[in-house]
Amino acid sequence: MTSNDLKRGQVIQLDNAPCLVLDVTSQSPSARGGSTLIKTKYRNLLTAQVLEKAFKGGERVDAADFEKRKGQFLYADGDNGVFMDMENYEQYELGDEIYGPIKGYLLDGTEVVMGVFEGMVVSVEPPMTVELVVS
Repeated sequence: MTSNDLKRGQVIQLDNAPCLVLDVTSQSPSARGGSTLIKTKYRNLLTAQVLEKAFKGGERVDAADFEKRKGQFLYADGDNGVFMDMENYEQYELGDEIYGPIKGYLLDGTEVVMGVFEGMVVSVEPPMTVELVVS
C-alpha cells in the first residue's frame, strides 16, 4: 500500500507497532518539482500515544498484522478484565491500561470488538449502546 491509499480508520504498522489512522490530509506544494505530502495523525495502539507523521506522495506504507474479532467480556478479576475470543474461545486477561477506560460500560456477557495484533489483544471496543442502572 502507498501513502496515497491511506484512509481514516485503517491500521498501519509504524516502528513495529500497530497504529490507527485518525486523520489524513494531503498538501500539494506550489513550487515546481515538489512532491505531494500526505500528513497523518495516528494513535499507537500499544502505547495509546497520538502522534503525527508526514509521508511523501506514493511512499510505501506497511499494513499491520491486525484484525478485529468478536469477543465477550466474561468477568472482572481485580483491576483486570477477562475476555473471550468468540471464534476460538481463547481467553485473555487484560490489564488496567486496556480494560480500565471501559470497565464502567461492561457487564458480564457483554459483546465487544477486540483488536488483535500478532496474536495479542491491543484494543477493546465496547458496544455502541449499553443499558445501565443509575443508582
